[in-house]
Amino acid sequence: MLTAVLLIALTPLFLTKFGSKLLSGSDELYVLTSDQIPENTSTLYVAYTGSDQIQPRLFAIDGSEEVKVSGGYGQYKLASVAPLLKIEGKSEQETTAALARALGLPVSRIITLKEQIPQPATKSELVSVLYKSLFKQLANFTIPREELLFLEAVRQAPALEVSSLEESQKAIGRLLDLTAQVQQFSLCSVAIVNTTGEPGQARLLANMLERRGGRVIRITDIQEQSERTTINYHSEESSCESIISVVKTWFSKPLDISENPLETEKYRSQLVIFIGMDSI
Repeated sequence: MLTAVLLIALTPLFLTKFGSKLLSGSDELYVLTSDQIPENTSTLYVAYTGSDQIQPRLFAIDGSEEVKVSGGYGQYKLASVAPLLKIEGKSEQETTAALARALGLPVSRIITLKEQIPQPATKSELVSVLYKSLFKQLANFTIPREELLFLEAVRQAPALEVSSLEESQKAIGRLLDLTAQVQQFSLCSVAIVNTTGEPGQARLLANMLERRGGRVIRITDIQEQSERTTINYHSEESSCESIISVVKTWFSKPLDISENPLETEKYRSQLVIFIGMDSI
């Protein structure tokens, strides 16, 4: 009886009101994927969940583009990254970090559906697939917050057009830059130090932070290796809290975060990120 009541409650009007309330001010990037590695044409769907100032947006990215998958996996199609790592038994944090690096964007959540996603899907087809997933979860007495957020972004989005990864990065970067002004990301100056010996690690992280509206003032490589990735901040820099939250999406393991005025003074920044061997 209760299941029937829940299913009846799951109407478009209910979802619109509940989804809109969840979306208010969330300011995140969600990725929708299937739990199966696609065989042919594939599209990756990224939703910006909206902020107090900006409406939700949906981006359809060409998933057939090959990207480097962190963790020694080599090159894979973009749409295959999340299903591959799930098959490999990787944790949600490891998968999210790997996909964030592949996209070059700060991914907050990955929504993995058992239902097959049409390739490429129209807006109405995406809504239909998400409804099916929502019904199944509510029938099992689960509140699927992430699917509700994504569904609301799809409902409010215009017609879908598939774009390249580079085009999508630029479009999403412009969108995130607008919200960054509100969250004052640029008030926190960031230095990034690569200790891994693998060239380009600092630049990749800097690119992501800059797309998010961050202000990276220095990137450098040093020979002295650090086993763990660490973040040092100045004691008076509360403006760096939002940037630290974004940085966490980039790494698959917990970070060592501590106050260290000596390091921030040395690198003349309010936040210093030391990329360690645990990140590659």
